[in-house]
Parts: sequence; C-alpha cells; structure tokens
Amino acid sequence: MRILRAVTILALTLSAHAAAAQTPDQIPLFPKESRIAFVDLNQVATTSAPGKALLARLKTFRDGKLFELNERQKQLDGLQTRMESGAVVLNDAARTQLAKDIERMKREIQFASEDAQAQLGELEQDGFADLRKQIAPILKDIASERHLDAIFSMAETAASYVDPRVDISAEVTKRLDAAAKK
Repeated sequence: MRILRAVTILALTLSAHAAAAQTPDQIPLFPKESRIAFVDLNQVATTSAPGKALLARLKTFRDGKLFELNERQKQLDGLQTRMESGAVVLNDAARTQLAKDIERMKREIQFASEDAQAQLGELEQDGFADLRKQIAPILKDIASERHLDAIFSMAETAASYVDPRVDISAEVTKRLDAAAKK
C-alpha cells in the first residue's frame, strides 16, 4: 500500500513539474470544446518563408526607389547650391534657366516619390493578396480537422485577449512553410 501511494505521489509530482515547465511552444493542444480559432496574419507574414520572401521583395523595391530619389535630391541640391553661389556671376538668362531647372526637378522628384509610393502600395496589396490565397486552403484544412465554426483574424477583431490555445498562427506558419518547400 505504501509503495502504491509513493508511486502515485511520484507520478503526480512529475506530471506537475512537467506541466509547470511548459514553454509557450508547448501550450496544451487545441481545446476540444472550442469551435473558433484565431490567426495572427501579421505574425504569419513575418515568420513564414513566403512572408519573409515577400517582405524582402518589398524592402528591395523600397530601398531601390529611395536610392533613386536620394540621387535626384543630390542633383537638386547641387543645382540649388550653384544658384546660390553663382547668383553674382550668372547672367539673368542663365539664372532664369537654372531657376526653371530647379522647379522642374522639384516637380519630378515629387512625382517620382508619389509614383514610388503608389507602386509600393500596389506591390504590397498584390503580394499580401497572394499570401492570403496561399493561407486560405490551410485555414480551411485546419477548420475541417478541428471541426471549427470560424477562424478570426486577430488584426481584424476587437478581441483584447485571445487564449494562446486557440491561436493557430504557429500551425499556419508551419504548414505554409511546408507547402512552400513543395
């Protein structure tokens, strides 16, 4: 009887220590009674391989456009410096032409900046739409496997707290990465 009690106490102690030692990655499995889940699409986009690739493409595009705009701005700064330093030396026609060139370049930079922003917005929109298309069948599979009634996007809900057990973001990321490898 004492041995049975000692084994029972040891088993309870070990299971209590195992439960206490859980990390966020070891959160208990999805609760069976839950009929809804949440996914953080921003997290999926920043942690999945396809999301990282999209973010890298967007960064490359943005950096390239910034470089171009900075080069144009340097040219404009050079013209303005030339205008300021050569005000005494330049004749009226040269000063007028330089002023026109400066104004034209300012408009070109403004237009190029607005165009780059529009292009970046379009690339982001298209890229994230494509990523959502890749995620949609994964969400459908998870909903089917777990008999879920709904999966909500954390970014689009007003939920102030979501139990980590109903957050399927890590699972979606894992499956998206696996699908991308194929």
